[in-house]
Amino acid sequence: WKAANFNPAQLADPLVSGDNADADFDGLVTSAEFALGGDPLAFDAGPAVGTMTIGPDRHLTLTYKQRNDGSATVAPEASNVLGGWDDNPLLFVTVSTTPVGLEHEEIVIRTANPIPTAPKFIRLSIQIIP
Repeated sequence: WKAANFNPAQLADPLVSGDNADADFDGLVTSAEFALGGDPLAFDAGPAVGTMTIGPDRHLTLTYKQRNDGSATVAPEASNVLGGWDDNPLLFVTVSTTPVGLEHEEIVIRTANPIPTAPKFIRLSIQIIP
């Protein structure tokens, strides 16, 4: 993937192609671009947070792409503060999974419980499988 997205000079420079580099300054490091189907050299909007109403209740949603070949895991996490992240899968419900090309799928998840009156934060945890 890196060889297909970076030229030899870029590959030799960890500030451009390293796993924690953000060559396009879009807030997604190279490893996240790989896992989420982004272009490491072009701005990508990345995951999108929204809301969904079910009956009288509103739920947080997160829409993102992920690889479908097992080379990376992408898991949602939740917190009431910006820390102490919880990856319990019972906190989320998958709304839809849609194929995107041959290597990716778009996932839409929502929180299992309605949005509380207190702050609620969600994020993605990404792990590259060697």
